[in-house]
Amino acid sequence: MIMLNYGKIVCFCSVIVLLVWNFSCASASMKEQSIVNVEKEKTKEVPPKVTYTPSKIRKPWQVGIYRGLIMGTSSLDDLKRILGEPSAIADLKSVGIPDEWAYHYDLQEDIKGNIVVYINKSTKTVISIEINPDSMTKEEVLNYFGDGYVNTTYSFDYCLYPNSDSAPMYEDPNGEDNFIEYRDKGVAILLYDTKDKYYDTVQYIEYLSEPLGSPVSKCTTDSKKK
Repeated sequence: MIMLNYGKIVCFCSVIVLLVWNFSCASASMKEQSIVNVEKEKTKEVPPKVTYTPSKIRKPWQVGIYRGLIMGTSSLDDLKRILGEPSAIADLKSVGIPDEWAYHYDLQEDIKGNIVVYINKSTKTVISIEINPDSMTKEEVLNYFGDGYVNTTYSFDYCLYPNSDSAPMYEDPNGEDNFIEYRDKGVAILLYDTKDKYYDTVQYIEYLSEPLGSPVSKCTTDSKKK
């Protein structure tokens, strides 16, 4: 009996030793793998950051197209078929543009924010589309549209519409409104110029049916300011 118990004790101790040894080997292996993974993370190559620079070639303006809506061509019915019913409709007569409506939509896609679609009252066609992102940086908008843009600054020809809150724009090297333009896509992007946001935040994105502004002012020198 004594020898049998001793044998059981010896056998039990052997099992314990074996389990401890297996656990130690497993722990060592896990530590080794962890170290390897850490080293891999350290040596992993970071993909180069894509940078975009303005093009030196000013391409001709093309008609903008947004989700199949062609600026200057698509109808009000096309708009409702693609974007549905608007959340609000505004008559722009109150701001000095009597021949246009503004259809407002919420945007919850890749660019979150709201859309304003400008409609010609008489022809009931889409004139332009304005996207106002909730939050979008200059870097993000360049990543979205890619290369091939130009930077252009504009001023307003207020003398052409002296009784209106808006006026046509013209290209002006000393202008205050700084746009990123993808002319071959019919897209113009206005950056904020306020002291807290500077020129690295998007104010709105426009899809146009015609050039954003005239190459030169149509006002005389004395009548450029409102």
